[in-house]
Amino acid sequence: MKFILIICFCCCQFVCGYSIENILNTVVHRDSNISLESDSLSSITELYPCNYDSLDLLSGLNKMSHLRKIIFSDYDDSSVVKFSIGSTKLEYIGFRACDTKFIDKVLNDLSAASIDTIDLEYNRLAEVPPALLKLQSIQVLNLRNNILRALPSAIIRMKSLSSLDLSNNKIDCDSTFRIISSMESLILLNLSECSITSFPLVLSNLKRLQILYLARNEIVSIPDGIENLQALEYLIMSGYKLESISPKLSELTNLKYLRLDSCPICVEERNQFIMKRMPWCTFHWSH
Repeated sequence: MKFILIICFCCCQFVCGYSIENILNTVVHRDSNISLESDSLSSITELYPCNYDSLDLLSGLNKMSHLRKIIFSDYDDSSVVKFSIGSTKLEYIGFRACDTKFIDKVLNDLSAASIDTIDLEYNRLAEVPPALLKLQSIQVLNLRNNILRALPSAIIRMKSLSSLDLSNNKIDCDSTFRIISSMESLILLNLSECSITSFPLVLSNLKRLQILYLARNEIVSIPDGIENLQALEYLIMSGYKLESISPKLSELTNLKYLRLDSCPICVEERNQFIMKRMPWCTFHWSH
């Protein structure tokens, strides 16, 4: 069994402008040797196991008392083994190119008390794993780069969820937007590259939403109703076929940053609605 073992001890050092004291950071990747009996297990903070070489190490998870982040790669249903992460103090768990059944098994074993981030990017998920919906204390959920077309209504029970990334899926449907609009705790929402054809005004129900990504879709206008997103501070809509902007956009007095790269809207309209009416907002524009 091979892993790369990187151990960094920093004590009262000045690094990149910050004073760092008493930091122990152990990161384990594949391709270097480590014993399950090693005292180093208790100091591991990050673990990146890959299916073909790390099944033995997983049996030592209960000894990794400082483990905070783990990302599984290339696991499928046949590689489900007996290990438990329920007793660790994980904060971040991720999966890459993993089978849905394996993901569901691991999530079923989680203790939701410490987990705040679930990263499910690049797993070709066609649906949200059922076990995920039981983890209602999650704050950050990354589902980008899958093949999702809808969200289950049960996801609205995640009352602590503040960040949701659904970019590069195919979820342009009213029912999904209605579900998202009921997730009142959202502060950041990424719907870039989702084949969206019109601005989803139903999102105006998200009274706490501050950051909205809608880049590289098929939207042609920012319509009336945009003014209802009163908490919005960052709006990224680059790579659009955007042709018109509602004057109501200028009523977003909390908007700090607007990005409209590669949009065919004319310079005159840009100057009228952005530079003259919204002098408080930083505007990014390029072709």
